[in-house]
Amino acid sequence: PFHVIEEVPIYPGCEALADKTAKKKCLSDKVMAFVQKNFDTDLAVELGLEGRQRISVQFRIDERGKVVEVKARAPHPRLEQEAISIVLADGTTVVIEDLEQLEDVIEEAEDACDEDDDYDYDDDDCEDCTLEDLSDLLTGCSPWHVAELECDDVELGETYEGYAFTFTESGEVIVETDSDEFFGTWESSWSGEEITVVIEIEGLPDFNDDWILHELEVEDDGAYVELRLGDDNLEFESSCDGSTDGDPDPEVEALAAVLTDKAWFETNYFDDVDETNLFCEYTFEFGADGIAVAVAGDETVEGEWDIINDDSGLDLFLDFGEAFPFDEILDDWEVIEFDENVIRLRDISGGDGTEDLLTFGREAASCD
Repeated sequence: PFHVIEEVPIYPGCEALADKTAKKKCLSDKVMAFVQKNFDTDLAVELGLEGRQRISVQFRIDERGKVVEVKARAPHPRLEQEAISIVLADGTTVVIEDLEQLEDVIEEAEDACDEDDDYDYDDDDCEDCTLEDLSDLLTGCSPWHVAELECDDVELGETYEGYAFTFTESGEVIVETDSDEFFGTWESSWSGEEITVVIEIEGLPDFNDDWILHELEVEDDGAYVELRLGDDNLEFESSCDGSTDGDPDPEVEALAAVLTDKAWFETNYFDDVDETNLFCEYTFEFGADGIAVAVAGDETVEGEWDIINDDSGLDLFLDFGEAFPFDEILDDWEVIEFDENVIRLRDISGGDGTEDLLTFGREAASCD
């Protein structure tokens, strides 16, 4: 009910009011003025109705500021239809016959809506979006969560509740749940008219496609990225709790400085049993550009690395490919401790809760 709401919806022109009561009154006055201007007041007379006619319209404003769940009740169906009508951005009025038509009209007009709340109904929310804007937002905020996912007219958003997505600058996607981890890639490209975002995550086929960027939005309470492909829709949201609002993260910078300084050797790897010998011949070097190499004699294995600092802590992501033995360390490793001479990592299995340990040091371990 309107009288008990905690956050008052802000109608254009009521932004400067600080008091909640004043905001409510302003909203009511503005809505009343809009109705008086747009409602066909002669309709009741045309229908042969006498006296004042009471028409009740009920709707809800969701957390994104959209009007949803619209219902009307009146002495005559025509009055209900007139009450639930839509004035489009171009001034066209559409009279709604039923809820299904209302949903269709909203969907068809969605591109013309003022989704960024600047009261310019002729704008295109991603008309000026750039690849840099997208990358800065996706990699600068973490974790991301699925706000909406619709594929083939099936709502799948609730299926991925609790999935935390991290997008790295080197093009990796890391997805974590309470019990599982998924790894994949992302990339974006500009075709001259639109930005395409390609997502490939092994084990999560609902996300794997060439999506079109529809909207980037940054608000006080977080950020949103909306992707579309025909009628399919994917929207990510993030409170940016794991980001630094553009400021350097001292923990990330400290670990990166240590990691990229000179060569490292794997001095301990424990996965149920001691498997240090799998990597004892390799020398690891980590470049500042996120590229890494593991060298053993004439063999060179290229890989990628990234550092993630979110609400779960400081993590080091390693990816040297899926060929043995490097598939063993393809993971998002929790950083236990580090200094200029040692980096200790661990990973807790989502299946049985066992703990894998990986340690890098400055001196090579002897191969048994």
